[in-house]
Amino acid sequence: MLLHSVNVWNLAFYALMVFMATLGLWDVFFGFEENKCSMSYMFEYPEYQKIELPKKLAKRYPAYELYLYGEGSYAEEHKVLPLTGIPVLFLPGNAGSYKQVRSIGSIALRKAEDIDFKYHFDFFSVNFNEELVALYGGSLQKQTKFVHECIKTILKLYKGQEFAPKSVAIIGHSMGGLVARALLTLKNFKQDLINLLVTQATPHVAPVMPLDRFITDFYMTVNNYWILNARQINLTTLSVAGGFRDYQVRSGLTFLPKLSHHTSALSVVSSAVPKTWVSTDHLSIVWCKQLQLTTIRAFFDLIDADTKQITQNPKKKLSVLNHHFIRHPAKHFEENPAIISDLTGTSMWVPVKVSKWTYVAYNESDKIYFTFPLANHRKIYTHVYCQSTMLSWVFIGRTDVEAETPAWHAVIHGVAKIDLFESESKKYIHVKCLFYIVIFYNIVLCFIYSNYTFRVASNIRTARILEWIAIPFSRGSSQPRDRTHISFATVETQFKIKITYIYLCVLAIYKKHTKLL
Repeated sequence: MLLHSVNVWNLAFYALMVFMATLGLWDVFFGFEENKCSMSYMFEYPEYQKIELPKKLAKRYPAYELYLYGEGSYAEEHKVLPLTGIPVLFLPGNAGSYKQVRSIGSIALRKAEDIDFKYHFDFFSVNFNEELVALYGGSLQKQTKFVHECIKTILKLYKGQEFAPKSVAIIGHSMGGLVARALLTLKNFKQDLINLLVTQATPHVAPVMPLDRFITDFYMTVNNYWILNARQINLTTLSVAGGFRDYQVRSGLTFLPKLSHHTSALSVVSSAVPKTWVSTDHLSIVWCKQLQLTTIRAFFDLIDADTKQITQNPKKKLSVLNHHFIRHPAKHFEENPAIISDLTGTSMWVPVKVSKWTYVAYNESDKIYFTFPLANHRKIYTHVYCQSTMLSWVFIGRTDVEAETPAWHAVIHGVAKIDLFESESKKYIHVKCLFYIVIFYNIVLCFIYSNYTFRVASNIRTARILEWIAIPFSRGSSQPRDRTHISFATVETQFKIKITYIYLCVLAIYKKHTKLL
């Protein structure tokens, strides 16, 4: 009878393991987010003009090349040097192609058409011969030195122009972003050669798979340099992560290290970028139309009207990136925005300290401002509900949310009603039930197994199952084990550890699927 009950519990244990494995497979193949990125298209045939490199440079790096992107008639104009635009250099990542510059280069060209080519960008791209630098890091240093030479070659193409650039902007995808950061570690590299760095799905913190010492040493060199020389680094850097859909580079690896003196670095996730709001996988981040439109809008807002190049003012660069990638109050960027409303003066301020609050006023002429906390250490407020017949603006923190009625444009002078609701998180009902079941199960095991000793002489298979339960958690014990003599007190203790571990796994999976994490 006792042997039969043990077999039932083992069967239940294996059934639970199969269920968890099935749940994991379902999550991988069916639980992913749908790709909501729109494809970016060209309006003319894309062309990649190969830039002739100096002979010494071509011999030193025979496998690498530099290209200039163009379309149709514009590509023909590029063949007549020198160039007259703003240079941008695209760096592909692991096994990446130089042709991945097509999406952002085409969108920038259409944007320039819209403003009659008052300003335009010239997009260059480096061919790294699709090297697998994420698997073998021996080529990373070589790529970094080649990019340095490419920057100098690009700037020579503008020589003699009235508004000749003195620096380039760099867009790096995946490992290409790390190569761009590594430029600062070169001995003869001048930081002024780069005016802006945008990385897309770049693992800045650590390699995804540290397979050899070349990768780990390269990461250590780059990150240590940026930390130790934080005061001297004035390069405005933006890191964009792909979000949930990027299985290759998780978002946590893309965030730039927080440096106490380096305040020109921003890290965002594509699903949180205004007017983008989509998650991208590791490859679609280079062609996702929503994200590339946001990037190009920011690039055009970064142009200095006097120099017709990207501004050298670090505060303006950071302000523009904040506007397009973080804040974006649904309007065009303004360097010195006009004050919409002045909340100073003799107006009355009313603090609100309750979770639900209603205010009703009739024909009041004086302005009244209400303040209430959005969060504290225990409660999170996620909904602000406004119902008004004559309400024009609602101010929440630093964000302006316009609430216009069809017939009125007024400032809280009429009847206004504002309700603040506290969102209540779901109770872990199922999780609690599972927890109580596990506790009850452990109590039963203690009651049954505490005073018995089980000897198996004929059923070797059952003995091995019980041994499998006990041995993995009893490593380090110097006592000899007998395959046919296993104390149920030991089995019960180790089995409880296994059940607790399974419970934690189930709890984590449940939280993930109910979006409570």
